[in-house]
Amino acid sequence: MAPRRPIVVLAIAAVLAGACGSTSSTPVPTASAAAPASQAAPSAAPAGSPAASAGASAAASGAPGSGGLTGVEAQAFGTTYKPGPGTPGGTLIMGEWQAASQLNPYYTTAEADLEAIDPILRSCATTAADGKFVPDLCTDIPTTSNGGIVVNGTTMTMTLHLKPNLQWSDGTPLTMNDFKWTWQWTQDKAQSGCVYCGVTSGFPLIDTYDVSSDGLTATIHFKQLFGGWLGMLTSMWPLQQKYMSTIPVAQAAKSSYPFGAGVTKAPFSGPFMITNISANEIDYAPNPYWHGGVSTVHAPYLQALKFQYFGDQNGEIAAFVSGGIDVAFDLLQDSYPAIQKVPSSVGSASLTPLWEYEHFDLNHDPGNKRGNGLSDPNVRKAIAMAVDKQAIINTDFPGT
Repeated sequence: MAPRRPIVVLAIAAVLAGACGSTSSTPVPTASAAAPASQAAPSAAPAGSPAASAGASAAASGAPGSGGLTGVEAQAFGTTYKPGPGTPGGTLIMGEWQAASQLNPYYTTAEADLEAIDPILRSCATTAADGKFVPDLCTDIPTTSNGGIVVNGTTMTMTLHLKPNLQWSDGTPLTMNDFKWTWQWTQDKAQSGCVYCGVTSGFPLIDTYDVSSDGLTATIHFKQLFGGWLGMLTSMWPLQQKYMSTIPVAQAAKSSYPFGAGVTKAPFSGPFMITNISANEIDYAPNPYWHGGVSTVHAPYLQALKFQYFGDQNGEIAAFVSGGIDVAFDLLQDSYPAIQKVPSSVGSASLTPLWEYEHFDLNHDPGNKRGNGLSDPNVRKAIAMAVDKQAIINTDFPGT
């Protein structure tokens, strides 16, 4: 599987999960190459998505701002990034050399899938363009300082506050009851293929999940201390209880957000809705009920959004250099020499540090009759010794 990496291009954040540091080539279109966008709709704010601003003032959205924060909290929450207003209209075309194949985030870790999902499904928090955590669907980031995280010996409690008046793309209210139901759904014994239902998500460690009568506050009690709560906030995508309850849990991987025409019937929590899917692209339109985001509330700027797939990196690079796409995702340092050839009238390329990691995912089943070879330390050592780490660095990150 592809690693989950945070990618920030323009004022756009395809916010995924991050890990170790490295360097990435980031193609950035000029103003003429990437038309800003929008549509008149009920008040909305598509931050952290290709709609417009990727991260706004944390203070403006109730998050711990830069003022008064010191040490680790300043590094984690003290964003100073304040995007300006976007220009309504236009279509942004995103490019990928890998094709997406799954649109339910709980069943994938593939980078292309998560890039395609980001405009349509949002979470409690995201990261701003400077890498700091900021609220998305929630009003603030819970911490020990503001009382959102309370440690009780070997257990802990986290309190979340949802922004008021949030709605799904079908116009129904989005509340903390959807978050709670999604947690319960991930722990259903009928789950099959859910890669984000296990301990790494933190969901199995939750003991109780209490929601206020107005649906805007959730008090989550963990059976034990859970150090990954910040990661949980950026990837606890709520699924609509009303819609998902009509789909058998065992069939959800294929049927809930199908990679086909049926997905247009699914409700979306993000600034965009999918209107069409083909083998080579996904078409999006603004969500008229979008009320989320991390900056001032406004409708999605983009009139339309498009995601195109090219099958290989050469095709994607050629499309960017020729001006066929506005943003090129998933290109690393070894692609930079080719991206540099982009004419200044089309765009520009930059090479900047980025959190990411390379890894192997080996499929195994501890209960499989063939045995679980990875439980043997010698097998793991042999795999580690067989990997030429320097060759990976020389190939993917030359000069690093």
